[in-house]
Order: sequence, then C-alpha cells, then structure tokens
Amino acid sequence: MIITYKRKLKLTKQQQHRVDSWIGACRYVYNLALETRIEAWKKQQSIGKYELMKQLPNLKDVAWIADVPSQSLQNVIERLDVAYQKFFSGGGFPKWAAKHRYNSMINLARVLPP
Repeated sequence: MIITYKRKLKLTKQQQHRVDSWIGACRYVYNLALETRIEAWKKQQSIGKYELMKQLPNLKDVAWIADVPSQSLQNVIERLDVAYQKFFSGGGFPKWAAKHRYNSMINLARVLPP
C-alpha cells in the first residue's frame, strides 16, 4: 500500500518570492520547450524529451533560470512529454503554461533552506 502525505509549507516572504520566481522560470521553460517542439514539427523533424533535456544546461546561463533546481527543470520536460503522450493517444494538444494554471513544481521541500 502506498501512503501519500500532503503538507502545506509555511514560507517566509523571501522564500515565497524565491519559490514564485522558480515557478515562473519553470513555466517559461515549459513554454520554450513546447515552442521548440512545434517549430521542429513545422520543419518536419522530431525532437524528444531527451534532446530537450540535453539543452537545459544551455539555459543555466540565464541567472534567473540558473537558480532553479535542475531536477525541477527536468520535470518540466517530463510534464510536456506526458502532455504529448496524451495528445497522441486521443487527447487535446498541449496548452501553453499560463500563470494562473501553472503553479507547482517538484523537489521543493528538499531545496529550500530552513
């Protein structure tokens, strides 16, 4: 049996600002990866999640993206890949990550300082 726990974090204002910045960066990377896949499709090419993950270190040159934990950025690419898998099995096309819909990330508790 798998047991799941849900916890609400009590963050300081500084921590909340940092988390909001990370979520915004993840949303930006998601939209950038979606745009990359759309452009590749227009050129009749295919690009998968591993090719996109290989490009993540190049994004770390940008300071506000470099602050985000790498596992969270990798999870963004995984999210997009799951959205594409659902699309190819009959679901709708992946949507752009809007600010009001994209509000979570993984590995948050492990990287926040006390």
